[in-house]
Amino acid sequence: YKGLFAAADVANFYWDLRDPWYESSFAVFHQRYSTNTFPAWSIAQPFHTLAHNGEINTIRSNRAWMRTREVNPASPVWGERSEELVPFLQGEQSDSGSLDNAFELLIRSGRSIEHVKEMLLPAAWENVADLDPDLRAFYEYHAFLTEPWDGPAALCATDGVSLLAGLDRNGLRPARWTITPEFLLVASEAGVSPALESEATETGQLPPGGALLFDGATGEISFEGELNRRLATQQPYGEWIRKDTAYIQDPFDKESDDRFDAERLARVFNYTSEERRLILQEMAEGRDPIGSMGTDTPLAALSKRHRRLPHYFQQLFAQVTNPPMDPIREKLVMSLRTFLGANGSILEENEQQADKIEISSPILSLAELERLEHMDDDRFISGRLDATFTASDGVDGMRQRLAELADEAEAEVRDRGVSILVISDEGVTEERAPVPILLALGAVNQHLIEKGLRNDSSVVVVSGEPRDAHDLACLIGFGASAINPYLAIEEVRRMAEDGTVSVDPAVAQENLRMALQAGLLKIMSKMGICTLKSYRGSSLFEVIGLDDEVTDLAFRYAEKRVGGVGLDHVAEHALALHAKFSEGDEDPGGFYKYRRGGEEHVTSPKVVLKLQRAVRSGEWEDWEAYLSEIETRDPSQIRDLLTFAETTPIPLEEVEPVEAIMRRFVTAAMSMGALSPEAHEALAEAMNMIGGLSNSGEGGEDESRFGSSRNSAIKQVASGRFGVTPGYLASAEE
Repeated sequence: YKGLFAAADVANFYWDLRDPWYESSFAVFHQRYSTNTFPAWSIAQPFHTLAHNGEINTIRSNRAWMRTREVNPASPVWGERSEELVPFLQGEQSDSGSLDNAFELLIRSGRSIEHVKEMLLPAAWENVADLDPDLRAFYEYHAFLTEPWDGPAALCATDGVSLLAGLDRNGLRPARWTITPEFLLVASEAGVSPALESEATETGQLPPGGALLFDGATGEISFEGELNRRLATQQPYGEWIRKDTAYIQDPFDKESDDRFDAERLARVFNYTSEERRLILQEMAEGRDPIGSMGTDTPLAALSKRHRRLPHYFQQLFAQVTNPPMDPIREKLVMSLRTFLGANGSILEENEQQADKIEISSPILSLAELERLEHMDDDRFISGRLDATFTASDGVDGMRQRLAELADEAEAEVRDRGVSILVISDEGVTEERAPVPILLALGAVNQHLIEKGLRNDSSVVVVSGEPRDAHDLACLIGFGASAINPYLAIEEVRRMAEDGTVSVDPAVAQENLRMALQAGLLKIMSKMGICTLKSYRGSSLFEVIGLDDEVTDLAFRYAEKRVGGVGLDHVAEHALALHAKFSEGDEDPGGFYKYRRGGEEHVTSPKVVLKLQRAVRSGEWEDWEAYLSEIETRDPSQIRDLLTFAETTPIPLEEVEPVEAIMRRFVTAAMSMGALSPEAHEALAEAMNMIGGLSNSGEGGEDESRFGSSRNSAIKQVASGRFGVTPGYLASAEE
């Protein structure tokens, strides 16, 4: 029963709900405003199995991986009809609608609602030292099957008989429960039904990751402790993991990596002394590099320097009502745990699903990489793809090599049964140039998805190009399970060896790994994502400056609003850098700080000096010189490519005087708390002085301001009616 009206009017519209003969043992009720989706009847809640309050921040990744699982819908429940389950998720659904699809799929395929909840929205378990071993094995096993649907979530789900209420691992949405002699009530706040709540015998609220089950068959009420005990012992998960799961964790050593010539590759991959000093040295000493927000360097597509491909991608971040995480204070819920190997059907639960390799970090040492590639186990067959091309073949050589990489990946997985697919650019020589590793990964990942093979293999990247957390986030966001950034590792080892940093070479490498891990956690947490498994394959980036040919080939699911350079441009830059293999000078840098001969900066010393001169002198000529310096520079941002069209000017006598224009000024709606009282009142007073309008924002306003020069002319009335009183409304002009 759905309607666009106040909750109290539902029964007045649907007469079923007023009929004394119409009975139900339970009801699921949802009354929320749409926040991150545009309201529509098709996404109005409740859905078939659940109602959900919150946001699924990992929805892109969840949808992408569910698509790959459709290739193998095998189920002991559905048998020969399993193919009819495809597609698993409906199109054009909200995040809540997709979660409902996944819940219903798993419930109808034989799992209980409490099992599905702990499978899709598991409690934080990875860093809980005293967790029951059987329960740890349960969570670990199900992490092999699926990534968490992560984000703030309070939900109520039903299988038609029983009811379950549950929270996400952070408990960022409330769920309060009340038990009376005849009723169980769970709601997002107290006071939903005062008459019923007055008869309460027990009350409380669910903890983070908690759950409450009402068994419709027996009338029994169970909480997460009892539910988890039952789930943990329904299968021998611990035994399966002990027998079938391999663990790899090998430290770094002091020895030089003799697989490559570090000095030559540093030129090919465009390492700079600035990066070594500001980025790599900081990480070698165990610190996460920190800089100011924003950048005044040109977009990668507009730069005259050779910028690596990750610079064309900007990270997305949490907005609206899905809060970012604090990976330091909320360390308990964060996890970089990674699982490698082929995946079975999500609808099956058997011992073979535990055939996985588990690593604690996605950043691999050489020892860990070698163990991965030389497992003496038929379940973990590895294959290696060479992400280099013959330099003399020019631009067309890279284009051809990308097509070959996709075909080779398909053959390795389909014909050889490779479950650990390694993409490497270690083969760089004087004759062979590297394919940008992010492009190679994206092309292989997308091809395997299209061929229905992506779920059969994990992809490991071995590359000299990545050296900061953003580089790694791009690789993981487009499908990599683990990365060996071999040249960055060797750079910090050499820093320790030559005394640039005062730590042991092995410690410097481990420090690099720890700093990169901290950077990855920060990037994930900006999207409110806690587990790396849920970030992998999410494409949570906006592409700025690449054309359709590039994005269609490798980055189809990333956001993109503008075009840019194509494959030819990317290949030309790769070849220009490769030309320095035998000899040549390193790029001077200047990306992080202005340097003569380096990357351009909008606020270069020349620009700043002209601005200071104009401000200090007050002379129009100096101001014109400053404007000329800005307007005649090479394009750096998209707005630099725009100019005002030639039009016929409006006669001055038809233009409003300045006093009239000011009456059209309004301030943004910012509440007390978002602004200090002083700032909030100053804005109101200023707008009242010039005849404009200030907006109170949500939350009300001190009544002492009503009718004074500090009164906000526009009063906001939000869905919660916070702070709304008759006096508040009467003091409003709008």
